Amino acid sequence: MSEKKDIISGDIITHVNGVKLNKASDIPEIINSSDGVIKLSINRKNKSFDVDIDPVTDKSTGKKKIG
Repeated sequence: MSEKKDIISGDIITHVNGVKLNKASDIPEIINSSDGVIKLSINRKNKSFDVDIDPVTDKSTGKKKIG
């Protein structure tokens, strides 16, 4: 049985849907151009794992959000 992983303070998001991040400000653009569940690749204490996130749409802006 695999352990469920959540994002916690100190985690580093390295990829979103397989796209390597150059800067944190890349995240909203990638999320808003994607449909459905988003795959985040996380580095925590030199160990990597993936987390699937289902973003929600902010009703006031129409943009997708996570967290």
